[in-house]
Amino acid sequence: MFGSIGPTELLVIMALALLFFGPKKLPEIGRSLGGALREFRRASQNFMDALNHPDLLLEDNEADRPPPKSIEFPAPPPVEMAAEPTSEAGPYGSDFLPADETASDGRQSALMADKSLASSTDASGTPGRKG
Repeated sequence: MFGSIGPTELLVIMALALLFFGPKKLPEIGRSLGGALREFRRASQNFMDALNHPDLLLEDNEADRPPPKSIEFPAPPPVEMAAEPTSEAGPYGSDFLPADETASDGRQSALMADKSLASSTDASGTPGRKG
């Protein structure tokens, strides 16, 4: 009835409950525990029934209805051009330089950066402090 609790352990638990709660409170506590246990068993039985019979969860006529048909939406109208270009930007746009100018400028600035780093390092090769 109580799983792994034997009759001796059950008697000790009942004696401790009688001493702790007293004879006047013990019947009230027993009734509330019994009601809670009964409600728990009822809820677990309803849950198990719902798992075993999923059609009980559906409302009265839901099981008899055919599945809903797919809804078809009309196709959107074709997209038109929003605006005309205002000027000719060339093959790269106005913000870009041709590739050969960018490369030469980039190499020169990289060389200048290397020279400035080399001048600020000490003899051991680590950056030094000025001053």
